[in-house]
Amino acid sequence: MTESVDRPELEREVREELGLVESSHPEDVMGQPVAQWRFDPSDAEEYETVLKGVLAAAENADAAGEQPPGA
Repeated sequence: MTESVDRPELEREVREELGLVESSHPEDVMGQPVAQWRFDPSDAEEYETVLKGVLAAAENADAAGEQPPGA
């Protein structure tokens, strides 16, 4: 089943999430004992990379003038 995508909303949500990930400073966690980590820094870096990819794909689709499925 294909759902239509509200790209402006998707971009807004991804930008918000990216802001949260970037403000978490995963590099600072590395100096703490592993038992005190609230998240794995490598997971945070991977998540940030994925979010940037999603954002780039949405922006490229907008630039190409593509219509979401079902539009």
